[in-house]
Amino acid sequence: MKNFKISLSILLILILVLFATNPTLEDFHSYIEKEIQNKVAEESGNLLDFIGGLISGTLSEAVIKNSISHENYVVFSIYKIKYQNKTYTTIGILNHFFQLDKF
Repeated sequence: MKNFKISLSILLILILVLFATNPTLEDFHSYIEKEIQNKVAEESGNLLDFIGGLISGTLSEAVIKNSISHENYVVFSIYKIKYQNKTYTTIGILNHFFQLDKF
């Protein structure tokens, strides 16, 4: 019986930690903006490309924010972005995001 109580206590603590660290939709928006900025910076070779990339990146961010679906499972979340006839899936858990599909 003592082992059961210890196991149950550990399980409840784990669930509480997962619940407290489940990223919000706003957290995902911030994450995806940074990912887009990094992608634009990687693909930009010179200053003009970089400026053009920032402008298109800003437009892409607006389009992507409107195409995000969020499924909250209390201890983790699944985010899906539908963009250019593709679906990109990301899991949010423990204040981190894990991309299942790369951009």
